[in-house]
Amino acid sequence: MAGPWENYQKADAAAPATGPWARYAPSAAAAPSFVTPEPPPGVVIHGGDGRSYVADKPEIGVQRDAAPGSRDEAIQQQALAARARTDGAVSDVARAARPFTQGQSLNLGDEFVSTVLAAIEGVQGNSPRDAFDFGQEYQRQELERRREEAPLTSMVTEMAGGLAMGVAAAPKVFASGAGLGTNMLRGGVSGTTGGAVSGFGGGSGLEDRSSDALMGAGIGAGVGTAAPLVGAAVGSGIRAYGARNAAREVLEPVGVGRRAADQIETELTRDGLTAADARARLDELGPDAMLLDAGRNVGEGAEVVAQLPGAGNRVIRDRLAARGEAAPQRITDAADAALGPARNMAETVDALIARRTSESEPAYAAALGRPIEWSDRLQAFIDEPTIRKGLREGVEIHRLDSLARGERFDPFDLAISGIDEAGDPILTGVPNMRTLNVAKKGLDNILEGYRDPVTGRLNLDERGRAIAGVQRAFLSELDAANPDYAAARATWAGPTRVRNAMSTGQDVFDRSVRPDQLRQQLAAMSPDEREAFQIGARDQLAEVMGTARRDATAARAMFETGWNREKLGLVLGDDERAGAFLDTLGRETDFANRANNITGNSASARRLERAPEYKGERSAARTALDPASGLWGDTKRVVARVGDAFLDGRSARNAEQMRAEFGDAVSRQGNEADALIAAIMGYGERNAASAQRAVPYEEMIRAIMSGGALAAAGQAP
Repeated sequence: MAGPWENYQKADAAAPATGPWARYAPSAAAAPSFVTPEPPPGVVIHGGDGRSYVADKPEIGVQRDAAPGSRDEAIQQQALAARARTDGAVSDVARAARPFTQGQSLNLGDEFVSTVLAAIEGVQGNSPRDAFDFGQEYQRQELERRREEAPLTSMVTEMAGGLAMGVAAAPKVFASGAGLGTNMLRGGVSGTTGGAVSGFGGGSGLEDRSSDALMGAGIGAGVGTAAPLVGAAVGSGIRAYGARNAAREVLEPVGVGRRAADQIETELTRDGLTAADARARLDELGPDAMLLDAGRNVGEGAEVVAQLPGAGNRVIRDRLAARGEAAPQRITDAADAALGPARNMAETVDALIARRTSESEPAYAAALGRPIEWSDRLQAFIDEPTIRKGLREGVEIHRLDSLARGERFDPFDLAISGIDEAGDPILTGVPNMRTLNVAKKGLDNILEGYRDPVTGRLNLDERGRAIAGVQRAFLSELDAANPDYAAARATWAGPTRVRNAMSTGQDVFDRSVRPDQLRQQLAAMSPDEREAFQIGARDQLAEVMGTARRDATAARAMFETGWNREKLGLVLGDDERAGAFLDTLGRETDFANRANNITGNSASARRLERAPEYKGERSAARTALDPASGLWGDTKRVVARVGDAFLDGRSARNAEQMRAEFGDAVSRQGNEADALIAAIMGYGERNAASAQRAVPYEEMIRAIMSGGALAAAGQAP
């Protein structure tokens, strides 16, 4: 450089005489020995302290750390001069924002800007390498100036930039639905990568960058791995606080603690049920159902509690026993709802016969007073000895009935003029309808002799079946000869037909009776016969009920055999009523089986397997120190036992209280069971809400720590 200001150049600097960077190098002129005037604005002063600065802007300077005359020194001075030329308000704003953008870009913001500058210079035919290095140096000097101007603010904003980057990246690194181990692994990998990049970007040379990258990777790995742990701890605290409040406000009013409620939810989950599903199941089973009936796993939990000592054992056993004792009455009530109240069969049928006989007398009187046309077929019946015998018995019955009613008995009304030596009535002239009706009554009486006085069933032998066939044919002929008689009989079939229908009802569940046959028989019956059939069928069901009260399973099995379920629907006249009755038997079967499983003495494998869970024995140490997993098996076994004794001690002390609450809860019935399930549902909803509230906090902690890792890595020395 020439001119009066050459004496202000660095005295000990050795500038090259030639080369492209010669004009940026300080001269080797001797130091002045006199006071010189102030230099003009914009001139670069090379101080003797190794620092170069702009004459009128001493705050724009740089420490000369490059070799004198080197390319690095020339670029350093070129950047210094460019800073002086661009200094102003825009430069001040850019410089103030530079720490934040540098931190946010993982210290790669300056590299990005320099790359853009190099590309532009390359397009214009200049050296991209020189442009890149110039851009790097310019930005480095500006960043250093900002750090000198506001050390604290600069550090805070640069860390804020790194924090913002980490917060933005955290949702992509960590997965809320992933496990803790997965998030720790992902956080460690991401933190290592981000820290290494940030450290590398913050350096200025290969050696410096490599060292900073290694340190940044270590910081990032540590913080990134720890972030999910800390987040999970915060989330657990929020969830635990919410669970305590929910237990106090929702569970305590119904007398259940957190541990029992959690155990119930665990068992329901194993059954694939929610608390709402369990309530629906209990509604289906009726007011006598208990929560232990809702699913197999809940029942097995009750089974374990019923075998371990404590209050839970007693309450489950007492309530199951009480429910079992009330089973006969429940079955009786179900039978009454389906069939009506139990009645004495014989008395009921006798009352039906007496009532219907009295009610039908006007119709029969009209029919019996009607003349009929005599036929050879009718004569053949009258000549039959069995019917003649029936006529004799019918006359006797008619005479006795007349005497009982205080009426006059006149055999001539029946076309009978006397009795022969054999005791048979002597018919005079053509028999009339009264004669034939009396013969029909006597024939009915002959068939009644085949009826079992105990069961009420007709036990017909071959002769009896033949007599029954004659009876049907005789009645058919009478109906054809006298339509009024047929109508009267349709109104009231008479005692024999009624008793026969009752007998059919009593045999309805025999294997030989098919549903299609039963339908045909019912279709042919008069209303009186149908009523008698129902009475007989109900009597048969009463026998079944006697079995059901002792063994609901056996009774249900009987109805599920063959066509009995379908026939039960025909008996009841309503398939829905039959289904309701069978459902009751099914529920009682399930209740009895459940009680037997829970209170039985058989030590099943599942009971032994589940017992430690209800004793508070978690065996966490033995699980972690499985002797089969490595060396020192005996040592690990001893350590595991000591550890479990310590870890399980408090849990075991609390287990009995949990069992007492669990046993009480799962054996409640009716409104108490509804209130319990409602409380468990509310408790679960509150816990779910707490878990949802914890998620943002977990994510926030992970994000802050991730950002902190990047910020710390960028600030690493």
